[in-house]
Amino acid sequence: MNSVSEFVNTNHELNIVLINSSYRYDLIPESSVNEVKTFNRQVKKSMKLQSNVKILELTLDRFHFTSHGLHLNTKGKKVVSQNLALIVNQFFNKDNKPSTSIPIP
Repeated sequence: MNSVSEFVNTNHELNIVLINSSYRYDLIPESSVNEVKTFNRQVKKSMKLQSNVKILELTLDRFHFTSHGLHLNTKGKKVVSQNLALIVNQFFNKDNKPSTSIPIP
């Protein structure tokens, strides 16, 4: 949390997108590492007043991850990239006008 705050505070000139932490399906549910809800809540609260920061809040399910449960599979990557593109467009379209996107083959 300290590293994220320090980075944001030293880079006011940048537009920053933070993606919330995902649940770790490779660990047992009782694992302390799965306290992601608390961490995500702390990040959201601490970044509330930062105008150059947007938080991409994703809710990914088990089927978005590979069989071992740690890494995103193709479906998960697609969800993340589509939502990230929407957030980035918001930075460029502060007046909420739709933009013309350029598809990348």
